[in-house]
Amino acid sequence: MFPKRMISNNIRLWKKFILIYLIVTIIPILALEYFLSQSIGSISFRSSLELSKVSVDQLEENLTNKLKVYYDMIDGLSNDLQFTKYLNTNYTSSFEALNDYNLFIRPLMSMLSYKNAESVIRVYTKNSTIGFSRITNNSMDDFVKEGWADLSNPVGGTIRWAGAGNSIKMSDKEYLGSYRFLFNDTTNEYKPESVLAVFFRKDELFSLISKEFEGGKKIFISDAKGDIVLSTENDKNYRSLKDVAMEDEYRKGSDEYSFARYEESDYIVLRKQLDHPSINVNNWSIVYMIPAGAVHSSIQHIRMTSLVLCLLCIVFSLILTVLLSRNITGRISRLLRKISNVKRGNFTISDGAEGTDEISILDNSFNEMTGRIHTLIHEVYEAEIQVTKEKLKNSIIETRAREAEIHTLQSQINPHYLFNTLESIRMKLLIKGDRESSDIIGMFGETFRLALSNHNETYKLSDELRFVESFFLIQKYRYGDRINYEKDVPAELLNVYIPKLILQPLVENAIYHGIERKAAGGTVVVLARIADGKLVLTITDNGAGMDEDELIQVRDAIDKSNQADNPMGDTRIALRNIHTRLRLLYGDPYGLVIHSSKGIGTEVTVSLPMDAS
Repeated sequence: MFPKRMISNNIRLWKKFILIYLIVTIIPILALEYFLSQSIGSISFRSSLELSKVSVDQLEENLTNKLKVYYDMIDGLSNDLQFTKYLNTNYTSSFEALNDYNLFIRPLMSMLSYKNAESVIRVYTKNSTIGFSRITNNSMDDFVKEGWADLSNPVGGTIRWAGAGNSIKMSDKEYLGSYRFLFNDTTNEYKPESVLAVFFRKDELFSLISKEFEGGKKIFISDAKGDIVLSTENDKNYRSLKDVAMEDEYRKGSDEYSFARYEESDYIVLRKQLDHPSINVNNWSIVYMIPAGAVHSSIQHIRMTSLVLCLLCIVFSLILTVLLSRNITGRISRLLRKISNVKRGNFTISDGAEGTDEISILDNSFNEMTGRIHTLIHEVYEAEIQVTKEKLKNSIIETRAREAEIHTLQSQINPHYLFNTLESIRMKLLIKGDRESSDIIGMFGETFRLALSNHNETYKLSDELRFVESFFLIQKYRYGDRINYEKDVPAELLNVYIPKLILQPLVENAIYHGIERKAAGGTVVVLARIADGKLVLTITDNGAGMDEDELIQVRDAIDKSNQADNPMGDTRIALRNIHTRLRLLYGDPYGLVIHSSKGIGTEVTVSLPMDAS
């Protein structure tokens, strides 16, 4: 809990509303915005990653399907009985060989060429009795010289892939190939007698990844040795993944992806291993590189959008909070000004507040109370003007009857209703955390309770001092540290009875006519002592003070019984009222004595009999 004085003295009510708004609205909104932007950014990143993984899977499927076409061509040809019989037959006449070729081989090749127009089929064989086309008249010597096949382990039956890292050149075009060593079982030897090869344009596979250029992606497909089968970087002439000028992956995002730098740009790298034994694709890999800048740019756009929306919400709610705080504090300030005017003796009634909330009820009730009190005070002083000095003592009974009537009318104002209303407002402010305004309303209610609830004409000096302290704390709300209050009252005098409301108007007068006129502020001091059997109360301030002419006017004003003769008007009516009350109650030896010096301050002395009850 904050210290009470720090809350009540240093922060105005409208600032408290803004502070509460900052605590309960802006901070949670910004925290939520940060959390949501981080979460949405993470979701966006994962979404981009998942889409890329789908693209890699699709690329794998498309590549596998494409390779399977050529794999099936070789597999179908090498298992065709007429085809293998033709390759393994040593013809004694060229006519027979040509006849079999036209009957069996040409239709088969025509059918395969029709289905795969861009493919090239070649047969390399040691059988010199067959030929008649560019398909079957290739010797094993030609096969060895061309150098694109792996001859280190010529195992029969396995379909292999050729051209990774170094494309096969045919008619100035780049090809990839698949081939199978065919064995002649009749010789019972494991030396390759013939090789069946199918070549296909590299462009056909490149079409599978060509669309990835649009997003700035980089793709490398390599075989088990790391030789590049296909890539989007054809112009770089990379033969192996080792040749790719890609810095080491500097941060591992997870087992699924990592980050790398390529050509001075950051990329998110996905790696997928291809294993399809059915087409003899084992330990191949796809390296799929996504520009990190594009992903981060999308995430940054989402974050900026969410931030702008949050700022709009904050501005809108701030405007509503300011309007609400002005509505409340403005009406409370007007009510406080009314109270201040009444304490100065100005009972002019202004228009009541509109609405039916607690502040409006309090404002209208205060107006009603002020109007009635002003009417009664006017009637009392009109009666006093007509009383001559000779009949002054005889008018005490009538004056007290008037005062009793005042008390009766005050009770009709229903102080309990006013106190309950003030307490409702105080509790509502306290629940909202506005302890300063709650304390001010509480002290305001306490002052009215002291003024209206006790129907006795006298009470203890301690009650009057408590009333003065409550009034002073309310004034601190207005003046802050410009005013200070001190008292020096012996404990044995606190239970002495004095007339009600004689110190508070004097303290108020010291503030408004003394300290308020001094830029640096000042201090009001209340002293109590016993002198010559009298109770002497002194109210001193170090405010602006008065020169000799002003002091004479004030002294004359409080001694005159007719207000019309008072040159100071209502500004000193409180002094005259107290002075008149004390003399009516206790006689001429008692009343007020005023001393003042310009620029030094003012001292008002109140003398009372010790038994004032």
